[in-house]
Amino acid sequence: MLQRLDDRDRLAALVACGATDKVRRPHLDRISELVVQLLDVPVALVSLVDDHRQVFASATGLSGAVDVARETPLSHSFCQFVVTSGEPLVVPDAREHPELRTNLAIADLGVVAYCGAPIRSPDGFVLGAMVAIDHEPRHWTSSDVGVLTAFADVVSSELHTDARYRALTNELHRLLLPAATPSSDEWEVGVGYRPLEAAAGLGGDLYDVVVGADGSVALVVGDIVGHDVGASTAMGQLRAAVVGLLHSGLGLEDIATAVDRSCRELPGVDCSALVLARVAPGLDEVEYLSAGGIPPLLLRGDGTSEYRVDATTPPLGWRGDRRAAHLSLAADDRILLMTDGMVELRGHGLDVGMSALVELIDTWRDLDAQALVDRLMATRLGPAPAPHDDLTVLVWGRRPPARASGAPGPVS
Repeated sequence: MLQRLDDRDRLAALVACGATDKVRRPHLDRISELVVQLLDVPVALVSLVDDHRQVFASATGLSGAVDVARETPLSHSFCQFVVTSGEPLVVPDAREHPELRTNLAIADLGVVAYCGAPIRSPDGFVLGAMVAIDHEPRHWTSSDVGVLTAFADVVSSELHTDARYRALTNELHRLLLPAATPSSDEWEVGVGYRPLEAAAGLGGDLYDVVVGADGSVALVVGDIVGHDVGASTAMGQLRAAVVGLLHSGLGLEDIATAVDRSCRELPGVDCSALVLARVAPGLDEVEYLSAGGIPPLLLRGDGTSEYRVDATTPPLGWRGDRRAAHLSLAADDRILLMTDGMVELRGHGLDVGMSALVELIDTWRDLDAQALVDRLMATRLGPAPAPHDDLTVLVWGRRPPARASGAPGPVS
């Protein structure tokens, strides 16, 4: 069956199992190691192909830059032809093959003899190939092809299991986050959340907006150490504990202290960050506290901005005073809470990213809260961002009588 590399359903099947995220998978590494041993080849790959590259979900025998990158563009891919044909590709000497002899994998990667068998999704889409490579010409036997085909079937099954796992963890994480964000005629709030494992929905960040019986509005942003199921579970436990404490009417200092005492009963929460802000019922005063997180950013209506560092305390579980602080809010002031994934720049301290964020926001002050959050989530702060953390942003402010619709335009 002929298939297009850019077939939407095929690409969706790749995303569903996280096939192109370049995360090392020990269960697949064992398969490529067995191929090297059984077929006596220097290189074996589990190569998964999207519409512009091939990614090595497993690789044995690679070296140098390609081993670090774990991917190549299609200019260096034989596996793309396994995908488009849906059949094994058997090449004794690529230098003499009419369609492959100009492929850059020959000169750059030393691919001479190639044998690849299709890796399929449960729906029959070819996701890539189980590959054996030799740097010398080789006659591939029917037994060689049979071994690769059998291992390709095993990889297909493993990827299907991965897809089911991701679907389950995505549902788990969805249930642990707020079902909806409150709204009001008096104030507006915007929320953005993106986990590191975006395709799986897995992450350790948490957020919430809690409206008290007295009309106060509590804003919560937190960052659990880790990005796996354990982090998601800890995130849900911490969020539930904090929301319950907020409804009890305790002050922020007492809430943070209570969470410190609960760290032993909440595995995975220790050393995590939590930032709280509570807007008084009159909407003109804010109490706030940061336990190891990025301090709240006050966006003043006069165009200035300020990180409120006067209530910064150690991460959860650390000994130290939990000091809250207060500030007065003008009618057009706004509060922004975020996790450190928003301001991390590779090779720089957080202060560099925090300053860059302020400069960025200054150009978008006419946007409503959700549009501002959307613009921030879609924007990278610098040429070398650090895509190794979850990301959460929350903006709250009084609802103005009139403001631009906020529909974000193209991001430059």
